[in-house]
Amino acid sequence: MSVSAVIPTFNGGSLLERCLDALAAAPEVDDVVVLDGGSTDDSPERAAARERVRVLALPGTSVQSRINRGVAEARNEAVLLLNDDAFVDPRTPGLLAAVLEERPRVAAVGAALRWEDGSAQRSVGSYRTLWSETVVALPAGRILVRFLRPAVPSRKPTGTERVTWLPLCCAAVRRTAFLELGGFDERYSFYYDDHDFCRRAVGAEWELAVRWDAGAVHVGGGGTSAKEPYSWFGRYQENRLRYLRRWNPRAWRVFVPVWAARALVHALAWHVRAVIRARRSDADGARAAREWAHTFWRVALPFRGIRD
Repeated sequence: MSVSAVIPTFNGGSLLERCLDALAAAPEVDDVVVLDGGSTDDSPERAAARERVRVLALPGTSVQSRINRGVAEARNEAVLLLNDDAFVDPRTPGLLAAVLEERPRVAAVGAALRWEDGSAQRSVGSYRTLWSETVVALPAGRILVRFLRPAVPSRKPTGTERVTWLPLCCAAVRRTAFLELGGFDERYSFYYDDHDFCRRAVGAEWELAVRWDAGAVHVGGGGTSAKEPYSWFGRYQENRLRYLRRWNPRAWRVFVPVWAARALVHALAWHVRAVIRARRSDADGARAAREWAHTFWRVALPFRGIRD
């Protein structure tokens, strides 16, 4: 089963080079679509010089809209959605495509992800709910939610397993199913879009799966939190709320006071740190602390600017 690969990118640089090098070693991949969001480095030009690689210039567009466009442009039914900081093992595209071929109700199948040092990265889970997000916002909530979330499959050396959520940074989707579901909701920016897509797929009686012997390295954070931590955090909170309002049109309001209280406490704590660091003549530390204090003040009640 031939595979198309769809890769959104923006100033991907050496990461995009590594991503394309890995795909070049996968014999099933005969069609690669790179969706460039307006890069200012020369990575799109270098990508376009490769065999079987098409580059579509879509400056100013969201990642979600670029992925949707890429799947629509793909030439094969099996489409590998790939972040530009994800590097597949040579057999992975073929192994994922085989699941789609053998299981006609599978809409998406993910790879077993790992960090660059070889350690396991989260490859499956359960999609976010109002309950889990509210508990996480409580003191010690991250500890509590580990016991309250549904059990997820443990990592295995081989085999294919049905799941309810998987990160779509390296996953093969069935093109007809993806288009039937309307692709990604383009109102999201980076975060919660995969949770929303997986919930819609399961609700439409499509299946999701992970194939444990299909591996990939995922660097993670290359274009988001590592480069713009304050902007990243604000966008994360906005998308969290958008997701909760989408799936809990009335009950989402229970999340508001819990999150607001936590955010205000963090804002105050960062303000105190800024004062302490300024008194210690740590200008850079004081500046960063003030930026975080401002960020938490701004997202304490981020609900005014969100539109369904």
